[in-house]
Amino acid sequence: MKKLAALLLTLTLLTSAAWAYTPAEKEAADDLFARGLFYGTDTGYELDRDLNRQEAVALLVRLVGRETPALSGNYTASFADVAPWATGYVGYAEQMGLAAGYDVGTFGAYDPVTPAQYVTFLLRALGYSDAAGDFTWLDPWSLAGDLKLAVSGEYTAPLTRGGAVLLSRRALDLPMKGTDEPLADHLALNDQSKQDTALTPAQIYRRAANAVFYLESFDDGGETPHGHASGFFISKDGVAVTNYHALIDTASAKITTRDGETYPVTRILYGSIPDDIIILQVSRTAESGRTAASFPYLELGDPSSARVGDPVYSLGAPLGLSDTFASGIISSLNRITGGRPYLQTTAPISSGSSGGPLLDASGRVIGVTSASYAEGQNLNLATSINTVRTARYSAPGTAYGPYFAGRVYHITADRTQITVKENETVTVLVGCDYPFSPTLQYENSDFFTVSAMWGEWTDGSHVQLHLTGLAAGDAEVAVTYSDIDSDAKLTLSVTVLPGDPPEETPEVGETA
Repeated sequence: MKKLAALLLTLTLLTSAAWAYTPAEKEAADDLFARGLFYGTDTGYELDRDLNRQEAVALLVRLVGRETPALSGNYTASFADVAPWATGYVGYAEQMGLAAGYDVGTFGAYDPVTPAQYVTFLLRALGYSDAAGDFTWLDPWSLAGDLKLAVSGEYTAPLTRGGAVLLSRRALDLPMKGTDEPLADHLALNDQSKQDTALTPAQIYRRAANAVFYLESFDDGGETPHGHASGFFISKDGVAVTNYHALIDTASAKITTRDGETYPVTRILYGSIPDDIIILQVSRTAESGRTAASFPYLELGDPSSARVGDPVYSLGAPLGLSDTFASGIISSLNRITGGRPYLQTTAPISSGSSGGPLLDASGRVIGVTSASYAEGQNLNLATSINTVRTARYSAPGTAYGPYFAGRVYHITADRTQITVKENETVTVLVGCDYPFSPTLQYENSDFFTVSAMWGEWTDGSHVQLHLTGLAAGDAEVAVTYSDIDSDAKLTLSVTVLPGDPPEETPEVGETA
């Protein structure tokens, strides 16, 4: 892990904007984000910004689960004022009767959408038709009030992105016209985000970006920086994942989300040094005092279905550059390094990328970006997400500080009770789970009874210890770490038996 440099601190200053949206709007945004229905922008959700008409239509098309066909190239807006990115959304909505323009050539794409306009869009998505007389586009409020979607005057013009998100979330729970089927169930039938349909890189980024964070660790309570890394949420409750090596030997940590809010890491729910995975609990209360009702999170994919050559994407904070998105391919499915299997990828990662997600073509996490071959090019490694999927963890876990107080590293051996004869040598295989290059030391209670000598490291975590009996008796050989703050200790009990007496050589007499 690199120490934070002054340049890094200069380039990664993050500020929090003034909050003009409500907690309910933020909760609705997180829920829609998790469903793949709301993406946000390059600077976050921007819930307090006015929503324009083409953005409103894009949100509407996702809400009915038709984003993939809308962007298939088969739909093009007939209006000259629609941005290229939105032409598929507007073209689809136009053909399906969900939205219309001001006149033949003008959609008003950049005009702020009014509450009445967006409520009209939602009523059409629910199957109601102003053309059939279910309501009028001039006054959709009577029907909206009956459905408990919204009431007149609840929102002021222009409609903010937060207001549109909250209305959209309400609409998901309302039944389609003439049925008992909620829009959410209708969405599940059409929803391309829950299928294995390949997404565009831009779609993957928009769906994943808000669930990935910048991670800072400290040597103490938050005053002395230790290093930086990446991480991502796997549940709306603030459960998150990063690499173990990103936090090892630290005393505290905090994360910064894409919207600039900073939250402390409070507890450790699971840690595996061999797998280099740690599962965190992030506080819902930010340093600003604001409380997050929920967090956007990523879905876990299936690495077993991956193939060499498949496209993959990395997202994290290489060199402290938060929100960096890059693409590559899987170049090996089972690269063994240090005795551990990894996914090998050409998706770029650097120091600081550790703990970020490796995403497949459907935007699901298949790996945790972990390491690189520094002497090569595009030789990057990711730990399989199956290590997270199979991890057994539950709240409340362990408080952050005590977890890293030197009591989580272990030293083991293939046997701890050793019997050896005088002048005989046995070899014990000693193992440890410290993830880097530990130095082990031994302390012999009786050098006259047994001698000890290190042998070869058989892999990155196991070393031979040769024990030779010198004289009959009992001794203990204690193995500890010598270069890290840990109370891990292995005690080998050695019993030395008397050696076999020398064989007598019978006298050979003369023969007759």
